[in-house]
Formats: sequence, C-alpha cells, structure tokens
Amino acid sequence: EALTYNLRGTTITSTITNKKEHRMTLEDLKQLINPDGTLNTEHLTSNQRSKAKSFYDMLNKAIDNKHYILGEYKAVMIKVEMRCSEGHVFYAEPRHYRNGRGCVTCSKEKYENNNQ
Repeated sequence: EALTYNLRGTTITSTITNKKEHRMTLEDLKQLINPDGTLNTEHLTSNQRSKAKSFYDMLNKAIDNKHYILGEYKAVMIKVEMRCSEGHVFYAEPRHYRNGRGCVTCSKEKYENNNQ
C-alpha cells in the first residue's frame, strides 16, 4: 500500500508494510500531525508519545535532508530502512540519524572526494 501526504510543503510517498501495535508507520504518524504541522500526542501513553515524538523528529530531519523513510519505526535503537536523495538505500538508527549520521555511501564518497 502506498502512502502519499504533504508535510511542511514536502510531498512524502512511502510503502507501508504490515502494521503491528508495537511499531509506528508513517500512516500512524500522519494521523497525529495537526494541519499546522505540529504533533498531537495528548491522548497517547507516555511510551507512545515518546515514540511518536522521536519518529516525528526523524521524519522532519529526513525531509530537511531530502531522504525517504522506507521502513517502519520500531524504537530509537532499531534501524529503519531509508533512501537518500542520491537513491542509495541505507539503514539508520533513529537516534543516530537525528544526531547527524546519514547515508553511508554518500558519507564515504564525500570523504574520498575530500581526501584526493
């Protein structure tokens, strides 16, 4: 099932895999985003709120970096499948991604270009 929606002026398309309660998909997150782009988590448990906030932060960083989230969000320490703007598929832990780590292939290419 393909999902397309607009967040912060950016159209996001992602494929949703099977949905389980302990995971959060883009569709789940979409339902929590207010029309003004803020996150509505008042009705969630503390654990759900934390997961939604972390995923929302990761999604906003992905938009800023022109990356796409391909997989489901499970937890801050479990890797999520992503694709960079150059088309490379990579896996990133949300906590590391939010702190600046991204596509390994692009990072390696940038390092090699800077050290020639």
